[in-house]
Amino acid sequence: MKNFKYLFAFIALGFISCETDTGDESFMENRDVIAGFTATSGTIFATAEGTNTFVLTVAVSQIMSADKTFEISVDETSTAVLGTDFTLSANSIVIPAGGFSGSVNVVADFDAASFDGKSLVFNLTPAAGSLLGKAASCSLEIVKSCPIPDALEASYTANPFAFNEDAPEFTATFTRVGTTGLTYAVDSGWGPEFVAWATGIAGYSGLYIYPCELTVNADGTVAVTGSSYYTGGSGTFDACTGVISVTLTQALFTTPFTVDVTFTP
Repeated sequence: MKNFKYLFAFIALGFISCETDTGDESFMENRDVIAGFTATSGTIFATAEGTNTFVLTVAVSQIMSADKTFEISVDETSTAVLGTDFTLSANSIVIPAGGFSGSVNVVADFDAASFDGKSLVFNLTPAAGSLLGKAASCSLEIVKSCPIPDALEASYTANPFAFNEDAPEFTATFTRVGTTGLTYAVDSGWGPEFVAWATGIAGYSGLYIYPCELTVNADGTVAVTGSSYYTGGSGTFDACTGVISVTLTQALFTTPFTVDVTFTP
């Protein structure tokens, strides 16, 4: 039994000896320097008033004694274009002597951004004396984003379209309903001259003007609620421009048809 105890003692000493060897400074200095992006993916939500900036950072596995410059390039698979969809604060990333990381700013252009998004892939070129790790590329998505406002405008220029023609333009008045949400009473959904225009009978001027309620939802969809002959409709709200686009249905005429209306603030 004692022999086993001595055997375990020798094994323990062996582990201690190995641990001391791996901590030797010369071993640390001779390791390969591994470099890579600190994030391999991300999204820039471009807003009208935001900074629209993503900080692209490169880090190394150990401190180097001199400044190191890492070149970055835009992969050819990217749909975002440098100088149009985004700009860079620099075309390379410098990690200073004694440091572990360096970065550049990727700034998205709000006007050029799209709601569907544009892809942007960066590739990293290793500096002398370094190797690339698994994080050798970084994929970004640039997406146009506008928050839903706290309130809608009180007046809109409205342009109805039906029967493949533009109907008479009019001014629509929006009156808020309640104190929460974005529900508004609209004095006229298709305009005071729509029925006269659609029938060709001037006597209908100012009649059947389609009063309704319009609600803008948190996801940018729009619901129109009517009554009687005015059966309502649906559409979208562009938070960036404030434009509301809806398609209205009706039961006033015996022939069913829809009317597309664009409300522009």
